[in-house]
Amino acid sequence: MKKEDPRWKYMSFTFYKEPENKDKWLECPECELKPRVWEYDNGRSAHCVCGEDCYTHKHEVRAKPIMEFVKKTGGFNGYDSDELRKKWNNYIKVLTK
Repeated sequence: MKKEDPRWKYMSFTFYKEPENKDKWLECPECELKPRVWEYDNGRSAHCVCGEDCYTHKHEVRAKPIMEFVKKTGGFNGYDSDELRKKWNNYIKVLTK
């Protein structure tokens, strides 16, 4: 079992977790870590350990919250539960160009 990188202790709150299907997420080219994610009713975000502290992340992406989608559309049909991963991977691809 791989030991957790100690930078997470100082750069992220404990409610940020490793994403499901971790192997499908790209690593940050600067810190060389895959992001941590936080998904809840009114938000979804992902970040790596680059930045100043646990409040200020250099590389962070957000996806449309599920409740915002439901309010706009009246239901769950068409909700992209993989949007956060797609946005993160696209962001990393742009960073590495």
